[in-house]
Amino acid sequence: MTDGRIPAAVLERLRALLEARAGVRLPDWVLTTRLRERMVAVSAASAESYIDLVSAPRGAGELGLLIAAARDGEAGFFRQPQSIEALTELVVPTVRGRRGGPVRAWCAGCASGEDAYTVAMVLDRHLPRPHWMVSVWATDVSAAAVAYARRACYPPAAMRHVPDEWKDGFAAGPDDTVRPADNVIARVELARHDLDEGPYPSGLDLVWCPSLIHFAADV
Repeated sequence: MTDGRIPAAVLERLRALLEARAGVRLPDWVLTTRLRERMVAVSAASAESYIDLVSAPRGAGELGLLIAAARDGEAGFFRQPQSIEALTELVVPTVRGRRGGPVRAWCAGCASGEDAYTVAMVLDRHLPRPHWMVSVWATDVSAAAVAYARRACYPPAAMRHVPDEWKDGFAAGPDDTVRPADNVIARVELARHDLDEGPYPSGLDLVWCPSLIHFAADV
């Protein structure tokens, strides 16, 4: 990055890209902050070169990370401890009362996938087979984000919020990445889905919405 200034025309180009690909419309300060963060992460020489990257097919993975950062400010596993506590203390005991059977969750707006795999990991540990059959349908409007989530390979920084007792649920991936254990990945089905269009699943035990902020008003 040559300096800290982001030209207005560049911000508008990025704003249009995020709205078209992910349905999010951000205030200038959020847009500028997320852009600068991701530029540093990939050592982009300029804002223009970064937007050229995420606009091209070769930048699909980085676009997924940008979308996740734009929505949440921070991606990673186990990043919402209060929600995880509610999952384990409220949802899990309720489901256990059925004494077995299928358990269906929907992670709506899964972005780069960490939240979906977190939910699958928690449910899989607390509701193990063969008595329960956990499945997580994880969807996002961004095809780039879904493609990134399907790879299930994340930088080590994605582990920064993972409690010690959950770290055995991860394995080493290629090129110094980490990935959820195979049994967790097997519980997650990823698909592109626009929340503004439907259709919507039924018969769910849980709907997890980790990233539904900053959406355009008509979404």
